[in-house]
Amino acid sequence: MSIVSEGDGTSASKAATGTERSTSVLSFQGEVDMVSGEHFATHLHAALTTGVELLVIDMLRVDFLGSAGLAALVRFHTEAARRGIDVRLVCGRAARRTIELTGLADRFTPADTLSAALGPGRAQDPPHSAQ
Repeated sequence: MSIVSEGDGTSASKAATGTERSTSVLSFQGEVDMVSGEHFATHLHAALTTGVELLVIDMLRVDFLGSAGLAALVRFHTEAARRGIDVRLVCGRAARRTIELTGLADRFTPADTLSAALGPGRAQDPPHSAQ
């Protein structure tokens, strides 16, 4: 698993959306498994201290999302909610399938594109059929 830089060359970059909310986007690629799960969790939780109102987790290029990654996402989402931070996920097929199969799609409402996740309100995508 690796973190893909966005904008300013850091793992999380701030940008303003159309609603004037401060936003941070974290992009990940590769596999989020037992080996990389702690690294993934560390970066997620570090983003909680940036003072933004919206955190977008871009997992379009995540090839595998294992139980360690799911557990990190649940802990991260719980802590973000406690702090009043909105979290949105952008998922490619692999991450979306794992989230849907584990029953977490209602909790996270994954978007298909970064622009959908950055749009006003929570991005609501139509349900995808398992293929």
